[in-house]
Amino acid sequence: MNPSLLQTISSDSALHAFFTKHDDDHNNGFITRLDRSPIAQKRSTFYHSLALNTAILCCLTILAILTIRSNLEAPYPPPMRVAYALTQDILLASASLVLFRSTLLPFFFGECRLRYRYGFRETEIILRRSPRSLNVEKLTTGGSNLQGSKSNGTRLEALSKAATRLVNPQLLYSRPGAILSSDYWTLEYPALLDAYDCVDNGKFSDVDFDFTLWKQKDGLWTACELWRVQEIMTGEQESDVFENLTFPEKC
Repeated sequence: MNPSLLQTISSDSALHAFFTKHDDDHNNGFITRLDRSPIAQKRSTFYHSLALNTAILCCLTILAILTIRSNLEAPYPPPMRVAYALTQDILLASASLVLFRSTLLPFFFGECRLRYRYGFRETEIILRRSPRSLNVEKLTTGGSNLQGSKSNGTRLEALSKAATRLVNPQLLYSRPGAILSSDYWTLEYPALLDAYDCVDNGKFSDVDFDFTLWKQKDGLWTACELWRVQEIMTGEQESDVFENLTFPEKC
């Protein structure tokens, strides 16, 4: 018999308190999985990301210096010089803000802090906030057992593949190839740092964060244990279900 994928978390458990503490006002929940890749690979990824973000920071600094110099030396009358300077400054500030929010701040104040405190481990926790575009109701309606109907099994399989894509390490914000991707994502560093503290203090184990979708409703947390799903889909099928099971975010 295949066990149920949906597990209700006890309200007095450490996991319940942890996820309640870090959930947002919209109760979007979290997606977690474990990274068991070799430590050497994790180090290589980190140092490549460090070089990338350092280069971005240096380029922005040089560009800012050149912009200021250009503003001061522009051969225009004072009114035109002010308009010219404001235009350049607005463009530079907008580009810098996007890079700082999406890449530089998460890396230097999140990833570097994480590595300084905990180093590199054989098994590491991957934790991100579940995006609002993930229509979980479509995937979990109609039962939660792999033993159920064919359509139910397809929904669960689709949920697994959609969530896998959402935590694809190749699309992590700090990787060079992910910068221009619309699917890039960022680790939830405050929750991740707290998770490692709790694991080190014995409140719960890192295996509790194996591939799972966590959702809160009416004060109760439900864990959809996607690691139980063993079926494999082709890349084309994965893309199809991802598009069918997500919808555009609304403001």
